[in-house]
Amino acid sequence: MDFMEVKLVAESLQEFEKVDEGVLDFFAGARSAVSKALKNPENEKIVNNAIRTAFAKQFGSQPKVKEAILGWDIEKKIQLLKLASKKLEDKKIAFLAITKKADGTLTVVGTQAAGGALSAVTGA
Repeated sequence: MDFMEVKLVAESLQEFEKVDEGVLDFFAGARSAVSKALKNPENEKIVNNAIRTAFAKQFGSQPKVKEAILGWDIEKKIQLLKLASKKLEDKKIAFLAITKKADGTLTVVGTQAAGGALSAVTGA
């Protein structure tokens, strides 16, 4: 490498380091986002990101559900993420959704990825 190539690589690395953490989180899977949020339950930005990531498929088709859930208080959001975490323990689960049981309480359900894939990328 000549000097200009080294300089270009160095500048690129500096720019990469400036990338907002939220953008990098966008590419994280639901499992890692939920886990990170449960380790940082006081950080509402991380909690909201985990909720958006975990329920991305449902929120894409039902934006009012997303708006309502992101408006909840932090404790209720943490309870939702605990339900999501429990469901994500099954490695075959790729997509999560929030549903209402007959008694009116909310629960988290999961579905497998199409074609029997054992993992999926959410948020893409």
